[in-house]
Amino acid sequence: MPEKSSRLPEKSSRLFEVVCKDCQRVLMTVERIRDPEIVALVDHLRACCQSDPLGEHPMLGELLGHVRVMQVMGVKNLATPPK
Repeated sequence: MPEKSSRLPEKSSRLFEVVCKDCQRVLMTVERIRDPEIVALVDHLRACCQSDPLGEHPMLGELLGHVRVMQVMGVKNLATPPK
């Protein structure tokens, strides 16, 4: 019996919209939050959320406390790059 991989397939049909809780701006629509998206989140949050500053090297969990991540329903994969 072949061994099942625990990794997700590289291409996903699920999309997620990432919205800043402070300014309500849609920051990106992505399949996954990877390093380039994390950099974009840090840059936006440092500029937008100055009343609640991030640490020097924020962890993803800290960043996620400042954004809403919602699955986009009924949309084909139209991922947009981080702004």
